[in-house]
Amino acid sequence: MGPKSLKDIAIELAHGKHPSPSSSEVHKIDIQSQERTLLLIGTKSVGKSTLVFRFLEKNDTPKPTLALEYIYARKSGKTVMKDICHLWELGSGTSRLEVASLFSSFSLTAQSGFTLVLMLDLSRLNSLWTEAETFLAKFRAIFESNESVREKRGSFEHFRTADEHRDKGLIRTFPVPLILIGGKYDLFENLEPNKKRIAVQCLRYLAHVNGASLLFHSSLDPGLVKRTRDILNHYAFSSHLASAVNFDYNKPIFVPFGTDSVASIEGTTQYVTAGNCEFLNE
Repeated sequence: MGPKSLKDIAIELAHGKHPSPSSSEVHKIDIQSQERTLLLIGTKSVGKSTLVFRFLEKNDTPKPTLALEYIYARKSGKTVMKDICHLWELGSGTSRLEVASLFSSFSLTAQSGFTLVLMLDLSRLNSLWTEAETFLAKFRAIFESNESVREKRGSFEHFRTADEHRDKGLIRTFPVPLILIGGKYDLFENLEPNKKRIAVQCLRYLAHVNGASLLFHSSLDPGLVKRTRDILNHYAFSSHLASAVNFDYNKPIFVPFGTDSVASIEGTTQYVTAGNCEFLNE
């Protein structure tokens, strides 16, 4: 049998038919390998493919993603079996109907986990807020309609964090774990301070009320590349995460969900809206 096409792989993963150890194999080693899935979406040409390559520690120059790309990573775990992370990157031109048809039936098993990674372009403040809200609304609807996601809700740590947070009345937790990544930080860091302050305020609020972690990234900064890789490894393979929290808009932001609050977001008393961030849409 020849190699499987991307479509074949997508169909198998969507219906939970991807290869997994047999029950006898699981019995022999007692513990099943861990499987996680990362779905990377976001602004066109923000560097999603480059981010995937850096996560895999590949120095090649990636080709533009036209529709949906799939790759997987393996890592030695605590058993003789290797943990697996399925990496999906969604091209910006893919229609909502195509995305919904694949991920509305996506199956999450007891041994699997899923994280949505939304990458936004920090150099395009005029569309930052609108694009973030559009992506979040689209994928919230898709995953809220997914039966296995609804059934697995109680096992997602960010739901437990939200339930225990003092802002729980304001947090509308995203259906799956969510990471917001601000890409092209190397262009953002030279903007005037007031624009950076308001953009960070808006993104912190948006991440907080959706139960998401927030970080800034640049493929040109080795330190930020390593930090982003460490964070993705944490979600993909449950590796230890030691990065320090940073709220200072003059430095690369890193705010894991649960560490922020509405009261600590500068200039925020109750809600941040597009009206508060209207300059982002000019």
